[in-house]
Amino acid sequence: MPDVHSVRADGPNTVFIARRLSSTQEQRRQQVIQAARSLANEGGYEAVSIDAVCVRARVARGTVYSYFGSKDHLLGQVLVNWVDECSAELRRDPPAGTSTLDRIVETFRRVLDGVLREQKLFRAIFQALSSTEPAVVQLQGRLALATADYLQAVLASHPEIDAARLCMILGHVFASLLVGVTCGRVQPDTVMNDLIVTARVVLASPEISTPSAATTKRN
Repeated sequence: MPDVHSVRADGPNTVFIARRLSSTQEQRRQQVIQAARSLANEGGYEAVSIDAVCVRARVARGTVYSYFGSKDHLLGQVLVNWVDECSAELRRDPPAGTSTLDRIVETFRRVLDGVLREQKLFRAIFQALSSTEPAVVQLQGRLALATADYLQAVLASHPEIDAARLCMILGHVFASLLVGVTCGRVQPDTVMNDLIVTARVVLASPEISTPSAATTKRN
């Protein structure tokens, strides 16, 4: 049972209070998250209101606000859950390929396919993530690790690669492309082509080698 969440105090500041949820509380919290996800999939950002979430999840407003300070905070958590689901699936069924590049590309292809299946949801999420609300900013830090989660199965057997640096670069590129594709400004084929080029260049760079690997090569 996870520790959560933020509680908004009076005034301009938000106080974050971590507490352990009972199984019933966690189940109710997940109902709220799933309600927001289904509403966003149906009607985008505008369809997700606290009142609509309450109706869909069959909970009181106070229940929603006991876990989430706003709908932007809630939509950010929807994305955290989505990332966790996607990462778990990639660990259960790691991407195949004859090279590291092939496996990295296949990883991003699967993630992109998932995003394309829920484009309204992701447009809503990206709008929510533009919020400067402290609880949303806190989630942004968690989501910055998403690419590392996705590529864990691929990079675990490659200690010679600086996985943190590789994930940082590919993560920034992928996030930018996802915003473009969900808004209709970028075609899915362009996303994959740009990722392939970026991954190929980064993997070929000596900067991506870990210090220990670089030392071994020199010796």
